[in-house]
Amino acid sequence: MGGRKHITWLVPGVVALLSGGLAVVHAPVASAATPPTLKLKILLIGEGSGDVTTTAWRAALDSEGVPYTLVTASGSAGSETISLPTLSSGTTGNYNGVVIADSPGDYASGALLPLYSYESAFGVRQVDGYMYPSPSLGVTETTGGPLDGTTGTLTSAGLAAFPELKGPVPFDIGTYGYGAAVSNGAPYTPFITDSAGDAMAGVYQHPTGASDPQAGVSELALNFDYNSNQTQWLLLAPGLINWVTQDTHLGLYRNYFGQDIDDTFIADNEWSSQYQCTPAATDPPDYTCPPGKQGVAPGSGPGVPSDVQMSAADVAYVTNWEQQTGIKLSLAFNAIGACTADTSADESNANCTGSHTDGSTTYTDPGQVVDPSYPNDAGLVNALLASQSDFSWITHTWSHLFLGCMLWRPQDLTTVSASGSGGTFSPGSYTYQVTAATAYGESEPSSSRTVTVGSGGSVTLTWPEAVNGAGTDGTSGPSLAQEEASHTGGTGFWGYNVYRLDPGSSTFGLVGQVAENPSPNVATTYSFTDTGRRAGEQPNSSPGFPTATNPGIDCGPGTSSWLPARSTQPDSSIDPEIGLDQAFAAANGLTSYTGSTPGSRTPTCRARSPTPGSPLSPPMPPASRRSTRSGPP
Repeated sequence: MGGRKHITWLVPGVVALLSGGLAVVHAPVASAATPPTLKLKILLIGEGSGDVTTTAWRAALDSEGVPYTLVTASGSAGSETISLPTLSSGTTGNYNGVVIADSPGDYASGALLPLYSYESAFGVRQVDGYMYPSPSLGVTETTGGPLDGTTGTLTSAGLAAFPELKGPVPFDIGTYGYGAAVSNGAPYTPFITDSAGDAMAGVYQHPTGASDPQAGVSELALNFDYNSNQTQWLLLAPGLINWVTQDTHLGLYRNYFGQDIDDTFIADNEWSSQYQCTPAATDPPDYTCPPGKQGVAPGSGPGVPSDVQMSAADVAYVTNWEQQTGIKLSLAFNAIGACTADTSADESNANCTGSHTDGSTTYTDPGQVVDPSYPNDAGLVNALLASQSDFSWITHTWSHLFLGCMLWRPQDLTTVSASGSGGTFSPGSYTYQVTAATAYGESEPSSSRTVTVGSGGSVTLTWPEAVNGAGTDGTSGPSLAQEEASHTGGTGFWGYNVYRLDPGSSTFGLVGQVAENPSPNVATTYSFTDTGRRAGEQPNSSPGFPTATNPGIDCGPGTSSWLPARSTQPDSSIDPEIGLDQAFAAANGLTSYTGSTPGSRTPTCRARSPTPGSPLSPPMPPASRRSTRSGPP
């Protein structure tokens, strides 16, 4: 978009290239001699890093690359104040969409009047991120409570506003919300309704007239909560951004076609439809299985499926599919499966005696090995090698050995203290936990800390930066900030989750999130003040089962906390796992092969979770030669 031309389109709704950047020309409610222009930026009004709906909006805008200005309110709900940025200059509006991450009702009387006037003058839409149904917006509450496991439905107007969706909007566990009846004659259009037909989200069209400070403004209010990971938010966020900007914004919502065909050459544990878990999973077992069905032998009883593996016929089917679609699949392989047979008569045609030299170290494959616990997969191996040019190949390590932290520890929680003011608590004893969170899971929770709170009080927690163990050479494991910088996948939150156990409850629920400091050091600390908001979803980890293992965080102390890069014991460290796989690739002439240098310690693989314990997990047992699946395929 270089050059010196200065072009201005005086046509409503057309994007114009201005000297100050991209803007959209928009017709205001009131006629004017010169139509105003709007800069392509959203004004996001939030309530701090601990507010989950604010965090959800930031995550969605950041993910799409939509420019926005964040302004944070101060004060208590009902009397909050805000220092608004400059909203316009002459006929140029600085924002083409306004998002109040929570409820306009949280603000002191008159605090938002300048914003309302701006919206009305420039024809800017507003989204209310989470609010109680308000008669001033044409709706009255009919029901309220947990929405766990329920499903909302997009109305015809909702489908028109969010054309990328089919209609159902499932609500995740930990969601709270309200159904509402539309007042007779109100200019309100429901977008989402519950099973009873009550409105859960919709648009109030402010009438034009001097009595309404938002005259002519379209205001969309959501009457349910969410965080950045919950299904309802992931479904609705892109459409909400499109709606509030009237389908004109920078950035792009992307759906990627990703294909990662893991564990080629080795068998996988299969999901049980009966138990809704993976009974044969080991290292670790699938803890969502019934206690007597965890870590059991594949095919050992009803509801426990045998391990599953491709066949030669599957290879023929896949190669034919590739030819029809023009898509070339990448196979992440574990060569031990091609070099191990149940009997000597069932050995494959693979060359299993290759060598690979890295620096001064040579890694040599062990030849064909007989192990009665292995399946007869010679047909599969031979078919894959015969069709190897139809695929790209990626090392997934020799034997699927776990390559990460061997000892886990709880996240630290330094202090939990109560204040006599600043919140909405009912008197009682409340218990807290904190976890470190990646986009892929959570650390072990901190030890529980209980505090007594008086009526109207608040609670402040403090904790240090998450630690991450050390390797055999004493080098510290990667920090949470380093992990975030090096992992671009996932849609979740990076930082710390704060959970609270209320009196009379048996489960912890999310009450806040604090983002990771991008440049932490050993003295970095974090704090969060809980004012008593309703606790939401439960942690997805436990003292015996951290889910943030790849990448991992809060690895235990000591020089044995991480699997070593090198070891004198065969097949017990990172470098041989990579080197043996590379030797196989070279010996069998795998085409389009993507390898990894053993000394770099950055293999292209997905590591399994270690066997957990509490508070520190014991060392891993020798790796199983089957891949563990702890969820549905």
